[in-house]
Amino acid sequence: MAPASEPERRYRITVFRPHGSACQQRTVALDITALTAGQLDQLRPLISDYLGPGFVAAVDGEIIARGPAASDPQPVPAISAPRYDDILEPTRRLTELAIQQHEYCYAELQRLRRDYEEEFDQERAILRSLRQRWLEWVCNDKAQPEDALRYLAGVVRDALKRREDGTSGDGSASERR
Repeated sequence: MAPASEPERRYRITVFRPHGSACQQRTVALDITALTAGQLDQLRPLISDYLGPGFVAAVDGEIIARGPAASDPQPVPAISAPRYDDILEPTRRLTELAIQQHEYCYAELQRLRRDYEEEFDQERAILRSLRQRWLEWVCNDKAQPEDALRYLAGVVRDALKRREDGTSGDGSASERR
């Protein structure tokens, strides 16, 4: 599949590391091949402006940019580190907000638990007394398997009656003996 027109020329950009006294040949730090002219035009300023001391950039073996000499002092960029007080105040404020949120959630959970306990206090008291009576009956050897079956049948019968009548009874099996 030969193209009808002349193929587009491809370029190779290479960045070499600074060479030390031990070796005569530079080592390659970056090598990008098969670049189009548009890609090369985009990469050239990005690479040449940010070369480190002693680095060299070349396109197809021709040097296009050099980094600053290794002996040139590099200007240290001024980094404005935040002061301790600038960090401390927002941190303190966020910590106080988190503590307030925790206290609010804790109080809300306590309120919900208290409401739940008050709402179902009667039911829990009934269940406790029924459980106590059942344990006393079982421990005194008065319980027979027929009693358990009679109790279950009574509960089911009452539940079915309530469902058919559409009323909510008190849950006691009135026909039990």
